[in-house]
Amino acid sequence: MVRRVIREEMGASAPGRDVDLLTLAEAATLARNGGATIQLWLRRGVLTRYGTTRRILVSRRQLMDVLRQEPTELSDAAIEAQAAQYARGG
Repeated sequence: MVRRVIREEMGASAPGRDVDLLTLAEAATLARNGGATIQLWLRRGVLTRYGTTRRILVSRRQLMDVLRQEPTELSDAAIEAQAAQYARGG
């Protein structure tokens, strides 16, 4: 397990990789929303998770790409779909 953690930490800063990583709190602040939204994007595969089991890191570049794609306003149909999903516990 120690080797895996060391590889993850070293791999995150390896040349050619996106080294501009943010903690969950930093990402939430940058996105101007709660950490729950960032975690939801991680679970859905919208963002890639880096770091260790206890330390969630996300790519600043990837987060900015997601934020550029997010609609500024949700349609009524989208709001209803989200409400139905939350009511089902999803």
